[in-house]
Amino acid sequence: EATMKSDKSMKERVNENQHVRRRLETELRETCHQINITKTTIHDTKTQIRSLEEPMELTSTCASWRKQRAAKEHIQDPVTTTLQEHQMTLLRCHEDLRQHHQNEKSILQELQEKKEQLKEDLRDKTCALHIDLNCLTHEATCLNGKPSPAISRQRLPKAMKVDPTFVPNPGHAMIVQMPLTAR
Repeated sequence: EATMKSDKSMKERVNENQHVRRRLETELRETCHQINITKTTIHDTKTQIRSLEEPMELTSTCASWRKQRAAKEHIQDPVTTTLQEHQMTLLRCHEDLRQHHQNEKSILQELQEKKEQLKEDLRDKTCALHIDLNCLTHEATCLNGKPSPAISRQRLPKAMKVDPTFVPNPGHAMIVQMPLTAR
């Protein structure tokens, strides 16, 4: 009865671990997807910033040409006013895009840190699962009068169904079901 209880508890623990691992894997995939979206957004923002360079240069060039006129022609006409407004709008847009670019880079950094944390958590959960599976696949036996853990042929296939990548701890003997006279 005690063996059945401990086996049941171990199986529940393995199932719970599997559930948490699936959640972590899903969250890791979603985080990787978010990282790709953020990288695309960063690229688009850089492209938009570069696209503002030419109009900014043109408005600066026009403004400098207008300042080279004779002193009596330095008046505030509608063209000068429009050029100044256009230049200010371009500068504001450039600054807004630069701010967005910095925010996007911060978000990318956070997502990459989250991805690494999720990978670490998943490695830990996988390690814990393999420890639990080792507990499930081994049983105590007596070899030459000494207690020793051994891999059970009946339990190993069950563990392999839970995690096909599972490899039992090395150094343990496999229990071979021999007739009592051969032992």
